[in-house]
Amino acid sequence: MELWQIVKDFISEHTELITLASLSFGFAGIILAFIFYRASKPIRQLSYSTRTFRIISKKAKKVAGLEVKYNGQKVNTISVTRLAIWNGGTEPLRAADISENDPLIIKPREGVEILNAELIESTSSANKSTIKQTNDESGRYNFCFDFLNPADGAIASFVHNGTDIKDLSLLGTLIGGKVKRTAADPETVTTSAGPHAATTIMVESARSYWKFMMPLTLISSSIACFIISFFTDDKEILILAIGLLVTAFGLFFYFKKKYPPSQLKMYDDNL
Repeated sequence: MELWQIVKDFISEHTELITLASLSFGFAGIILAFIFYRASKPIRQLSYSTRTFRIISKKAKKVAGLEVKYNGQKVNTISVTRLAIWNGGTEPLRAADISENDPLIIKPREGVEILNAELIESTSSANKSTIKQTNDESGRYNFCFDFLNPADGAIASFVHNGTDIKDLSLLGTLIGGKVKRTAADPETVTTSAGPHAATTIMVESARSYWKFMMPLTLISSSIACFIISFFTDDKEILILAIGLLVTAFGLFFYFKKKYPPSQLKMYDDNL
């Protein structure tokens, strides 16, 4: 029997299943079309995100006789924050797109003092990304660039006496767009037993999980459900498969904009 005849017989014997699949794929197509439309829509946005590594916590001051200094300056806490800044839109950004009256400023939260700052990574030297301390005594830093194509950006490292992931913020006005923190808390903290029953704290970026592993898991589950529904004619499993597939694509595009681009490799590196 020819393959075409086998397909025709299958269709004639499973008309309800074929109709349901057609409707389901049509519905999924509408959702995917909306997702792709939003992804292709012109967007002007300068995005930023932070990861904070707590080196010395507030518990240190509870130890009698313990004194912590950084470059000769006495401190109670020390943290290192990596601040990633990138073009999270779909259009190139130029230095002239930043308001002269409201430039890009990296500002510490009240009570937080920046002890040291440096630019540690840039997607391209042609962007001329720089950070420089402001002329006033506010402890703030300017972020400047020549241009940023979509997904272009840089990472700055700040040593400070805070402990919270939101201790540093990026302020300023992007003409015709917005400056936005896209991942308020992109990290998970896990503990493991260290030498002499001490506790080792590891801070891991959630980007690899939400952006890659979760969609991949959903796609794999969707394929498995499609195979099962094909052999069992189970309509509910087919609907579940389509739902998982659409969710996977939605998560992928959502977290692609939420987290720094993969070119900024040091964002995921631990200290």
